[in-house]
Amino acid sequence: MQGKQRILITGATGFFGYSAVPWFTQHGFDVHGISRQPKDIPNLIHTSANVCSLEELSEAFAFHRPDIVVHAAAMSSPGVCDRHRVRAHEVNVLATSNVFSVCVATRTPFVLLSTDLVFDGTKGMYTEQDVAFPNTAYGQSKLAAERVLPNQELWDEWSVLRCSLMWGEGPGWSPGFPGFAFTEEAIDQGATLFTDQFRTPIHVHDVCAAILAVTQLRKYGTVFHCGGPERINRFDFVQRYASQQGLDTSHIQAGNMRDVPEYTTVVEDVSLDSTLLQETTDWQPRQLP
Repeated sequence: MQGKQRILITGATGFFGYSAVPWFTQHGFDVHGISRQPKDIPNLIHTSANVCSLEELSEAFAFHRPDIVVHAAAMSSPGVCDRHRVRAHEVNVLATSNVFSVCVATRTPFVLLSTDLVFDGTKGMYTEQDVAFPNTAYGQSKLAAERVLPNQELWDEWSVLRCSLMWGEGPGWSPGFPGFAFTEEAIDQGATLFTDQFRTPIHVHDVCAAILAVTQLRKYGTVFHCGGPERINRFDFVQRYASQQGLDTSHIQAGNMRDVPEYTTVVEDVSLDSTLLQETTDWQPRQLP
């Protein structure tokens, strides 16, 4: 391979991008990014573009000339998606179609980051063979985004990673999970974490490793589940994380989803079985704290 590969991350200044930029840099990539709100992230070659604008995306691609595209830009707050369904469709579905269309035109491999919330949470430990049936606007929009890809017959170098709840260190402007529970506001006002919602949390760097494994081995045309090694609820995870990091959790209390009227992401168990990804690529997620 001559020179470094260029990887382009949409939504590069969000929680995922903030951690992905140094990870891919350390693994020998030139990391490029596009987003609507530029931020100062070391080693990121960044331009501003609206992923809902095909014209702006085409101009950005012409500038960056990527070898791989990771589409991470999304309206990812389920509550916001529930309140703004039309906008969620624009950002999560139309934008995916736009980015993928440019990848088709430029023959660029494409990885879509999707979510465990394409499932309704009635079963748990979902495999890729289970029928996706989301009960949230966010999950519905991400499933619709997934379905954009097989319908494009001109280009088959795409993969979908359905990621579980990502955790890791985020930037100040997007603290992510579990950082949101240790912000000044959370410490001052308290934080409630659910004991009745189960996920398979995945470290953000393990998502990066999965992207690398899938693209380098050219495992395209496939939906993969990308979850951590353990099914756990939010409260127990944060308690374990805090114990490992030496953080005070006296401001954190356990709660139930249905006790919070404004909480609309009522899914009991969307844990993922990631056996297919592990057996296909030899990828392995790290153990939880």
